[in-house]
Amino acid sequence: LDRFIWVIGMLCAFHVGRRLAAQSKDPNGVSSWPCRTSVMALALAIDVAWGLLVFTRSKYAYNSVHPFTSWMPVLTFLYWRNATVWLRRRYLWLFAYLGRVTLETYILQFHVWMKTTGVNGSPKHLLVWIPNSFFLNFAIASMVYVLLSVRISQATGAIR
Repeated sequence: LDRFIWVIGMLCAFHVGRRLAAQSKDPNGVSSWPCRTSVMALALAIDVAWGLLVFTRSKYAYNSVHPFTSWMPVLTFLYWRNATVWLRRRYLWLFAYLGRVTLETYILQFHVWMKTTGVNGSPKHLLVWIPNSFFLNFAIASMVYVLLSVRISQATGAIR
């Protein structure tokens, strides 16, 4: 579904080295709060419009426009996240920790967490370890999945 979001990711990665704070200052070194506030208001308006016009659609209508609009909330989140020093210093430990093993979770999702539907089939079901117990099966499979992802990330770091 996220067909074009990689372009936004590459553009954001290209600009990581640049200092956003330096760009929002005038030549005298004074912060440009009116400019920053207006861009924050624009980002909020984009989020509200996206939420009302795109996110509230039915599943199939949403899926048809998602590849073309998924970048909007991502970009506004990135702007809001980096808009002030106070926001940049805040984070959730769990997401920061899991962000260190995203490559491993991506690779292992098809090998540990899901099962295929047949020969060369795409994975559509959770791997069943305990029959007739969906939530217990989900919890155990997810724990094994995350623990293996963390362990493989540590092994990858040790190999370097």
